[in-house]
Amino acid sequence: MAEKQKFDVVVIGSGPGGYVAAIKAAQEKKTVCLIEKGSLGGTCLNVGCIPTKTLLANAEVMHKIKTAADFGITVGPISFDFEKNERTQGHCSRKNSQKLRRAFTF
Repeated sequence: MAEKQKFDVVVIGSGPGGYVAAIKAAQEKKTVCLIEKGSLGGTCLNVGCIPTKTLLANAEVMHKIKTAADFGITVGPISFDFEKNERTQGHCSRKNSQKLRRAFTF
């Protein structure tokens, strides 16, 4: 049987609200248990907010390039590599998750 531990604070979910609460409690010298069923950072960091913002930023750049002629800027043909975009999103999410992991002692 696993050893029982006592904590001052238990935080369920390591999304933006959860990890901030856990860090704040630890800064207040509380013992903290952070529970996450998926990847550290939760849905927002790994598959929701952050990857979506990356895709939206790319769409904005594409739009600016397509309308550059309206501002006297001539550009050649453009394309969008969705697979490369997904790799970049994954890299960003992993990098942010690693930074978050370093903030905690396991």
